[in-house]
Amino acid sequence: MKKNKWWIGLIILQVLVLLGIAGSYYGVDYFGKEIQLKTKPVDPSDVFSGDYVSLNYEISDAPDSLWKGKPIQEPTPVYVVLAPEKGKYHIEKLTNHSPDVSGSQVYLKAKATPSMVGMLHLEYGLERFYVEENTGKKFEEPGQEYSVAVKVAPWGKGVIQKIHTEK
Repeated sequence: MKKNKWWIGLIILQVLVLLGIAGSYYGVDYFGKEIQLKTKPVDPSDVFSGDYVSLNYEISDAPDSLWKGKPIQEPTPVYVVLAPEKGKYHIEKLTNHSPDVSGSQVYLKAKATPSMVGMLHLEYGLERFYVEENTGKKFEEPGQEYSVAVKVAPWGKGVIQKIHTEK
């Protein structure tokens, strides 16, 4: 009888974890603040994943002078404070702890790696956006600029909402 209770408890725990993961994305939609990020998309295709747009944001690279901690040598979790400027968000500072933001500032969690001398490359988990089958080619127009609407939750999680063409 004790063995059955253990298995039932394990199954309930797994269901709660899955509900928590799904709930975090719904939480971003409900509690998140929508921001605009400038990007340059590249359109690859994957047989197993379908069409997606690989995104390279202006906020994907930052001068390492914005980082006040010990020098980054390997992928390191960081918090990126973003502030608006002319409708698009840019990096204001990098920190190793959850920052206090005010007004229109938001922060995103990222992984920082050194990219070249004096620069850090930041990955937010927002670098891939799946599109309908055979529609990814429209994002390959040379010289076209895009912005991405991203909802950012108060806990630093971001979810892509839509890609817009810049006029």
